[in-house]
Amino acid sequence: PYFDFTSLPIDSSLYMSFKWAYAKSDASFSDELIVLLSTDCGTNFEQVFYKTQSALATGPTQTTSFVPDSSQWKSANIDLDEYEDESYVLILIKNITDGGNNLYIDNIYVGDGHSGQNTDATPATVARIVKFDRNGNMIKYWGGWGSDAGKLKTPHALDIDSRNRLIVGDRGNNRLQIFDLDGNYIGEFKSFSRPSGIYITADDTIYVADSESEFDEERNPGWHAGIRVGSLLDGIVDYFIDGTVEDYPEGSNPEGVAVDSAGNVFGAVVSGGGSLVKSSRR
Repeated sequence: PYFDFTSLPIDSSLYMSFKWAYAKSDASFSDELIVLLSTDCGTNFEQVFYKTQSALATGPTQTTSFVPDSSQWKSANIDLDEYEDESYVLILIKNITDGGNNLYIDNIYVGDGHSGQNTDATPATVARIVKFDRNGNMIKYWGGWGSDAGKLKTPHALDIDSRNRLIVGDRGNNRLQIFDLDGNYIGEFKSFSRPSGIYITADDTIYVADSESEFDEERNPGWHAGIRVGSLLDGIVDYFIDGTVEDYPEGSNPEGVAVDSAGNVFGAVVSGGGSLVKSSRR
């Protein structure tokens, strides 16, 4: 499908998220899931997402036809900021099969708006979630600038938990907001500080990267930047990973976060040339 990102309207931050499910039919197979974007009617494509092997699999290897249950989905979150001024963006979601099992794609959401967290933001500032179907048609959007339940000030990260709830890192309001997949407000947590990035595992453990709380005394006074880890079942933070980067002590702490199958946590620092910070359990 193609998208006109200028018609949303885009503010200055654009994300795409979706869920996928896949199982191998043989351990040696290496199917691939790739997301490609084109701005010249398909003449050239740029790869923005890639998964294969164990990083692609969400269910056990099986020779029977794979049909995922609610716990066998993973979420993709793709930063599309560089395309926000494009009026004709083709998005190609591509599966290269090596003889593997079924692959499923569902729930495509875009977080629209970055300036809502600024001190000069107004009710006209863009801050919303936009939902698309698998054919690229816009189904609906919700949110709007503000601090009330369901309103947003910079939806900076999106992910979907095992109960099919959309978790939004509402950075300008220093909270996580929880919606159903049709945009109905369910609740919120403020225990995870100021969310820049989020990652949710199959058991609804959530990793929340806070990159901004120590920039000044206005954004989130009294909180420390870093990665907070807890459960979406109760909103309790179980432990904290210090986000300080030795080579860039006064800049951004980890803004993005991901976790591998061994439980290693990776924080992505985007300022000062960028860096990747790995944390492991002792």
